[in-house]
Amino acid sequence: MMKKRKEKTVSIFLILFCMGISFGYAFGQSNENVGDTEAITQVVLPKEEQETEEGTQIVLPEEEQETEEGTQVVLPEEEQETEEETQFFLSEEEQKITENAWANSYNTRINYMDGYYYYASQSDHYYLYRLKEDGSDFQCMAKIHPGSICAQDGYVYFINQSDGHGIYRIKADGTGMEKLCENGHNLQVCGEYVFFCSNYYEEELETTGVIVGTSGNGGYLYRMKKDGSERKLIAEDVWQYVTGDGYSQGIRDTDAVYYSRQQEDGLVVYKIDFDGQKKEELCNFDVWGNLAVYGSSLYCMGSYAGSRGKIIRFSLADGEKSSIAVPKYGDCCIYKGHFYGLREQEEEEQRKVSIYRLDLDSGNSKMFYEYTFQCRSWEEGAVSDIYATEKGVFFRRFVSEQEGCRWFKLTEDGNAQELEDREKIPVTLPARQVYYGDLISVLRVLKDMSTEGYEAYLGEGLDYEEYLSVSEDGEQYNSCDIHLPQFNSKIPGYQKINAYFQNVYQAALQEKDDLVQMLKEEGPELTRYYSQYISYCYVYIGEDYITVFQDNDGHSGVSNRVDTQPVTFDWASGEEVSLEQLLGTDKQEAVARLTGAIYKYMEGRGRGTFMLREGNLLTEECEPENFLLFSEGIGIYYPRYAIDCGAAGDFLFIIPWEDLSDGSE
Repeated sequence: MMKKRKEKTVSIFLILFCMGISFGYAFGQSNENVGDTEAITQVVLPKEEQETEEGTQIVLPEEEQETEEGTQVVLPEEEQETEEETQFFLSEEEQKITENAWANSYNTRINYMDGYYYYASQSDHYYLYRLKEDGSDFQCMAKIHPGSICAQDGYVYFINQSDGHGIYRIKADGTGMEKLCENGHNLQVCGEYVFFCSNYYEEELETTGVIVGTSGNGGYLYRMKKDGSERKLIAEDVWQYVTGDGYSQGIRDTDAVYYSRQQEDGLVVYKIDFDGQKKEELCNFDVWGNLAVYGSSLYCMGSYAGSRGKIIRFSLADGEKSSIAVPKYGDCCIYKGHFYGLREQEEEEQRKVSIYRLDLDSGNSKMFYEYTFQCRSWEEGAVSDIYATEKGVFFRRFVSEQEGCRWFKLTEDGNAQELEDREKIPVTLPARQVYYGDLISVLRVLKDMSTEGYEAYLGEGLDYEEYLSVSEDGEQYNSCDIHLPQFNSKIPGYQKINAYFQNVYQAALQEKDDLVQMLKEEGPELTRYYSQYISYCYVYIGEDYITVFQDNDGHSGVSNRVDTQPVTFDWASGEEVSLEQLLGTDKQEAVARLTGAIYKYMEGRGRGTFMLREGNLLTEECEPENFLLFSEGIGIYYPRYAIDCGAAGDFLFIIPWEDLSDGSE
């Protein structure tokens, strides 16, 4: 009855995400010297030009003016260029193109099309939603976790994080959802094509004649028609790619893909056409940054693992490169000629979130929006992020421990307007985490959480204890311990429940016999530390259901082996009950609903490392069989190493019944 854990393929984004953590995930942690790049000119405005019509020029705080080498960001006077030589200055043609354009440094979870916003709801379990620009006519389109949301030509394209990162599309009215591809990430739509990255090399889709399937630090870039047909592999070793700004992607076929490849001292950027042909090297950037096309320029903006104290611009028209120093940012976007930088930092016993706006034409900037908040965990990174859409700039703002984060839109007067009406859209209730202190595992506290008086429903159990080996001096080792429950007639379906555990018991005895045979063949020196332990540590007795948490433990001779297996039965029939049956939904929706409550809890604790972007670790590692019932709700168990490092231990979250559908207890 013990089930082997499925192998998981970790997405490139998740790998990059972890790299970001190791390089300093918390906002404002990178202090890279931005004034020492030979081919890049630094922007420093004279004092008399630091006052603009838009407000006061942002001056970098003293602590940010020191780099790792101790050198100030400001270049020596002899290296400072004049204002006309260093500012970004957009041409008249570029100003027309960018008048309604926008760009994001990575794939967005909110998009706009034909009067509606399409987004991952911060209120309702992070499901795919739409609502009108005025906040009315809200609709849950699909009860899944969407990523990389792109809306174009009457369809919404997205990564379905609840289905192994499959690529889906759905009509704008919420009908006709269909799967286009089994797996992908970093989705973009441009012209008549859908682009995405994948970890997998599909040789039969290679048409360029130069891709050999040895992608290094990056992934493989594919493109297909909007209906999923004509899929082709067009590039490999892709760190990140972009096809155009938000405006261009929707109105014209650019026939250009820009992608970066990681190297030791930064990125090299290439350009190819939509068939992967006409490859040319464009430029190099001295940071590991995210690319964004805006108008006729390519921008490199510091990533989690890169520099956040500057932005670099490469002109696609004349090949010139320039740089501008900015206050550090943890997240950013571009909208209507302005760069928006968001930073989150500790300030005494609070966190402070600041959003500043910088004019890409003049280089002038001002503080645009600020707020402070409190949450429990300070070491887990930021919880805010920012996105640009056709109709404005949106960001996630922390509200409270109970509500986590919610969507807000920046207004032109520097205020923030909440997107979702919390009186109309269902609000996810956060899960509760079960803590176990110094007890090594949450399994050690489960016994004390069993239903009071559960022993009255038990009959004579199934027990077996034996030491399988004895040394010459009489020492016993290779223990085998089996303890499984049997229920009595107080439970109508007890006979089927008992039959289930009798089968487990027989399988355990067979495993014991196999162990004895191995001991004989390999000898005591090789097998001295082998052991077998099968028992149960938790029993829930409810009005309709019974849960038993089976704990399979032991030692392989090298390390401990643990395989936990909770199982739930129907009280009346004794039949096993699945999570889908319990909630009356399919597997995708059941997992999305439960993990949505866990994510809400993580947000409320300030656990920024669990942000829902491309990676969806809680969903990917959620085994639907690993659920158990409590009087207060449904528990989801994650073994050690599943969602965090080994030192963090295992995790048990309880989702309240109030957050679940009718049909549950």
